[in-house]
Amino acid sequence: MRYKHILTGVSVFLGISILINLVLLQVVWSANKQVNINTNRIKYLEDNIDTLVEDAMKVGGHVESILEDVNWTISELVDEEEKTALLHIEFKLRSMDSSARVYASIESGDQEAVLMEAHLLNDTTYSVDREVNVLEPIRIDLMVEKYGEKRIENLVNELELYKTYIADTSFNLLDFNSTYNGEREELNLSFSTELMISAKKDWELVRSEYILEKNGVVMERGDLSKSDTDIPDALVYEGGVGSLSVKATKLDQIRLAVVMKDKLGFTYRYDFAEFSHKDGEPVVTTTSMPELTLH
Repeated sequence: MRYKHILTGVSVFLGISILINLVLLQVVWSANKQVNINTNRIKYLEDNIDTLVEDAMKVGGHVESILEDVNWTISELVDEEEKTALLHIEFKLRSMDSSARVYASIESGDQEAVLMEAHLLNDTTYSVDREVNVLEPIRIDLMVEKYGEKRIENLVNELELYKTYIADTSFNLLDFNSTYNGEREELNLSFSTELMISAKKDWELVRSEYILEKNGVVMERGDLSKSDTDIPDALVYEGGVGSLSVKATKLDQIRLAVVMKDKLGFTYRYDFAEFSHKDGEPVVTTTSMPELTLH
């Protein structure tokens, strides 16, 4: 009889244990299911965060611009040496009241932003005037402040103001040859170049030449001459040399470039060849269509 009671007790204990395990498995399964659900939700939010933010902004009514119109003009050069001009901006707001203050945040090149209060022309139209360097990228943002809250929108974001003043140009390196005599430490060069300049603007060239620089000092120069090649709306200048020698040691750096200057004082430069020693060996690097740099 005693063994029967023991068996009954063991059976009850096993039954309770199995039941507890089943409950625990159910809890674990539910927890894993919830984790998977939450993981999927997080992934969904990550994948769609931009859309959700945009939708939320639309619901809040913050997407519509407060700007109705923006216009800007750039004057002729105020200082040809410094390449500065007066930038004039007029912008119209959809609505405004006297309790709001309107500013323009102006960033030019690497300089810190300057905050200027906009000048009120009428009930909803404002203007901003600022002298800027046309060789530097310019960004101007509108900032409206009301009751301590600020609203910012972009007015002007222009990276290439200088294109208003300069001519469109393109450079081609037509031919290039070089030899280096290590015993005499002498570099021999020959090359021919072609420069195309758009004739669509009222633009005047006052200087055009190729130069050879040694460690930053001009050692040789020669004029580019206007070509007889007839291309619609374009002027063609040609230049080159059949034989040019220059002393070049292991410490010297030699550069060849075409340089132009226009009547506004803009200097156009195309670097098309460079000589130096790398790992003890003489190396000449050329670029057939180099990028334009301005000064």
